Amino acid sequence: EYAEQALQHDPKDAAALRVLARAYVVHGDASQALATARKAKADDSTRGGFELAEVLASLDRIEEAHHELEHLRTAGAPAAEVDRRLALLAFASGDLKEARQRFMELLSSGQATDTTQLYLADITARDGDPEGAIAAYRRLYDSSVALSARSRAASLLLDRNARSEALALLDDYAADHPEEELELTLAKARLLADHGEADTGLALLASALERHPQHPSIEYDRAVILEQAGHVHESVQALEQMLSERPDDPTLLNALGYTLADHTLELPHAEGLIRRALAVMPDNPAALDSLGWVRFRAGDSKSAVAMLQHAYTLGHDAEIAAHWGEALWASGQRAEARRVWAAALARDPDSKPLKATLKRFLPDAK
Repeated sequence: EYAEQALQHDPKDAAALRVLARAYVVHGDASQALATARKAKADDSTRGGFELAEVLASLDRIEEAHHELEHLRTAGAPAAEVDRRLALLAFASGDLKEARQRFMELLSSGQATDTTQLYLADITARDGDPEGAIAAYRRLYDSSVALSARSRAASLLLDRNARSEALALLDDYAADHPEEELELTLAKARLLADHGEADTGLALLASALERHPQHPSIEYDRAVILEQAGHVHESVQALEQMLSERPDDPTLLNALGYTLADHTLELPHAEGLIRRALAVMPDNPAALDSLGWVRFRAGDSKSAVAMLQHAYTLGHDAEIAAHWGEALWASGQRAEARRVWAAALARDPDSKPLKATLKRFLPDAK
């Protein structure tokens, strides 16, 4: 709305055009999004061109986005920015070979940041080289991305049953950075829960709640891990308690609605909660995913497919793709379900929800 008002005053307002283009993407209007981005490019060939590439990528038109970025390079756009965006585009689309090559070029040209090196470490991990990835993360333990590097290295170490070493990575950082104690506790609890130690993670959160009574982040993560550990009714009770204190919190409305829907509990109530969340955040991918999922659980595969497709377009989250594919499969569109799952797996090969879905429907797939 504000972008449209700005354009009434100045039809060539580049910033307003960029905002409007992204708004059209969010609302699923691809043709208007592209038309607006192309208008922005006509008024500002470089910034508008980058915006057009972003819109194309958001619409999963990866080859066209790649072509647009290469065209910008030819037209004289800053080479470092083109290279950075090409690297990110390749990584996001699952083309790890190209992503590695482009990030390495940034590194060798002296244009790399700590984040560049973090991406390279992630690629090494995805390529099935945990030793190499841990070594790459180790070089970032005291960098601007230290917590991310340490958390990811700890996850790989837990995969290899090196529990003490894994937890020491976070504990050592906490000792040197007491101001990040809460964030580290949450990260540690999630990490343990993800590796089959939900009860230990819950104990950590219980201790944290003694230090920070009624802290919303701790209480929320506790509810999530309770569900993860199979304590569904306790998780629902925890979310209901939080919601009684913050009845209009859209994140809580969505979390409770999704948890109920995922376990086929009180589906009409679950849908009502999710729709209340969407009234506050209408373009939130997680809430749209929840609405699609509750419709699927209610037996309405047709409308679920459309909602989940829209949610995935906005968020490109692997768990949303798992849901979308399952709804497609149930509605008889099995080839399309396979395509959706394959594309999402290329983007995020480590997604546990996606891999669990594939195991159920395609147990012989590699």
